Amino acid sequence: DEGGRVPMDDDSFFVDRMNDPRNDAYVPLDNQKQKLGKIQPVERVTWYWRIAAFLTYLVPAMDSLDFVYYLLDQYRSLDMFFDVVFPLSILYQSNGFTPLIIFFALFIGVVRNFKVPHFVRYHTMQSILLDIVSMLGVIIKQYMPYELRITFLFNCIMNVFGVVVFGTIAYCMLACVLGKYADIPVISEGVYMQLINFGAANV
Repeated sequence: DEGGRVPMDDDSFFVDRMNDPRNDAYVPLDNQKQKLGKIQPVERVTWYWRIAAFLTYLVPAMDSLDFVYYLLDQYRSLDMFFDVVFPLSILYQSNGFTPLIIFFALFIGVVRNFKVPHFVRYHTMQSILLDIVSMLGVIIKQYMPYELRITFLFNCIMNVFGVVVFGTIAYCMLACVLGKYADIPVISEGVYMQLINFGAANV
C-alpha cells in the first residue's frame, strides 16, 4: 500500500488499532534497522487510555463555544452539552496563560512522550490540530466587520462551521470510547506525519 497506510474496509466508519505502518515503530527506511523492535505497538487500548484520549477533545470544544451561541438560539436541545462544557470553559479561560500551559502540557507531555501509547498520542495531536482550526475560525469571526456579522448569511456560515467542528469533535470522542482511531481528511494526515517525524527524531 502507498505511503505506508493501512488498508481500511470501505464500510468501516472508524480506523481500527494500528499495525506497524502507523505505530511508533514506523520511521523512514534509513532508520528502520535502528528503530525496529524498540517500540512495540499497543495491542490493547485500556479504558483509562480511552478516557485520557477522550478528555483531550474538550480543549477544541471549549475553544469553539463561540459557534455554539448561534446554534443554541435555534436548537435548545444543545443546552445539555453547553451546560457541561461552559463551566469548564470558564476555568479554562480564567487566565490567559492557562490555554498556553495546557497546549504545551499536551504537546510535550503527551504527543512527544514515547512512554504514552500511540493511541493517546494520536488523539492528543489530532485534538491540537482541531483546536488550531477552530481558533482560526474564531479569529476570522472576530475581525469581520460588525455589519457583516449581523447578516443572515454570516449566521448561516457560522452555523455550518459550528456543526462541522462539533460534529467532528463528537466523532473523535466516540472513536476514543470505542478504542479506535478517528480518520479525518487532511487533519489526520498531518497527525500521522507529526508522529512519524517525532519517531524519526527520537532514533
